[in-house]
Amino acid sequence: MDSKSDQSVCSIGIGQQQPDSIENPNRSKKFDLELIRPKAENSSGRDDYYPTFDCILFLIFCGEHDRFAVTDIHNDNKNAIIWLPFVGREGRNWRQASEEGLQLIFERRDNEGMVVNRADLAHTSRIIELCHLQTVSGRWIQRMTQFVNITRCNQTCQPINSIKWIDTGSILKMDDDIWGPEFCRYLKKLESKRLELKVIEFSIDKILKHHHSNERSDRSDLLPGLIRSKNLSQKSLLDLYEHYLHHTFPSYYLNYQSFKIYLSKCGFRSQIIENYSKRLFDFCRARSKRDLTPTDSNKYIDFHDICFLLIGFDPELPIEDKFQ
Repeated sequence: MDSKSDQSVCSIGIGQQQPDSIENPNRSKKFDLELIRPKAENSSGRDDYYPTFDCILFLIFCGEHDRFAVTDIHNDNKNAIIWLPFVGREGRNWRQASEEGLQLIFERRDNEGMVVNRADLAHTSRIIELCHLQTVSGRWIQRMTQFVNITRCNQTCQPINSIKWIDTGSILKMDDDIWGPEFCRYLKKLESKRLELKVIEFSIDKILKHHHSNERSDRSDLLPGLIRSKNLSQKSLLDLYEHYLHHTFPSYYLNYQSFKIYLSKCGFRSQIIENYSKRLFDFCRARSKRDLTPTDSNKYIDFHDICFLLIGFDPELPIEDKFQ
């Protein structure tokens, strides 16, 4: 795929801005939501097409029509990506960025970008997940998921600013059109009324612990042994992780659809993808000993699953800098 189409597939954040300066990569994580400043960043500083960035993921729900707002991206490979990432302006905290983001999403603009109609919006909101994700540069990316319940809006459920509305029941059935498994997980959580804040973390240490040079690597796991047999350096492993993360973000996982697109990015021939992608996907899931019965909770793979596949199948993977 060309760079333009790749960019659209990666769910570029609404309102995204490039930083004027690079923040200290060793800064400590802050759990105080008032102190976190949303800021975009290219994790390596060398790739303009796959940014990772602090962002708010909106789950916008219209109770009157039982519909969720989703991105409306027209692309040959995907027609809809179920994410609404928003990056706030510099100097805004999460709460300020959230309110500005909602107004930006629902306001109407003319062809010259001028606001012609602001929405009369009333809503309640609640943070349901805060994800800390460490990039290869060492910087921590903050991804906050916010459930927004629209109680009054004069533009609810109308296509607006690349946003469309889909029935809740339909979303749970359209796994192949969802970028990662998180959205369905969130909906299941909302259905069960379990709305307590969940904090999760994906650190570089969790990636490097699978390298054979790590004394704490799991000896029962086949991945460190496979990495050793390929003589794969820590640098190459991190390059692969960065390549993976740039593809999946703002999700951290691959479902079947995003898995097929990623195989293409990794150089697999279209005929192989067409004929064997389902078997390869199940192979990755089996590596994690997941139940292969297709349910909403297990139809995804993570970095270590795809890493196991690529190291085993890609004869060029030991080449340094392949995934830069």
